[in-house]
Amino acid sequence: MGRKTSFPQEELGRMKARWEAGDDIEDIAGEFNLTSSAIRYHAKENKWESRGAFKEKYNQNTLEAKRNVVIADKVERSLQETEKFIQDSERIRMLILQFQGRMLKNRDPATNELILDKSEGDLIFQYLKCCKISMETLTIGYMGKRKALGMDDVVKNDVTVLPWED
Repeated sequence: MGRKTSFPQEELGRMKARWEAGDDIEDIAGEFNLTSSAIRYHAKENKWESRGAFKEKYNQNTLEAKRNVVIADKVERSLQETEKFIQDSERIRMLILQFQGRMLKNRDPATNELILDKSEGDLIFQYLKCCKISMETLTIGYMGKRKALGMDDVVKNDVTVLPWED
């Protein structure tokens, strides 16, 4: 088995980066299907920096890259949650407008007073109350997701619903 002395530049570059980062020689050799002595030969032949010379910089760059990935993931997830909240809020808003329209279409032309029988008024009231409760539930859920996803660095007040605010 002859020694493989020429590699594509991309492979040599990856090998060099791992060498200078201080990775284990056996791991590098395994990845490139070489012996550890062949890796040492390439390091000497190509005058690579001493093992681990850039380890701190490499670790810092890796840590920063991971942090950027996490931040990008949080931004994407928070954007999805915000868009979902807006869509759900818009659906509830449309329901409320439908109920208001239904209620306001029955007006006395002379006095502009609402004309509703009790059962229809009770039904509209129940629907609007359900919409209010649904919107409060959505808001609390959205605020919880914002907090869990780290979208809000400082949470000023927790969302609470007081009994007399129904």
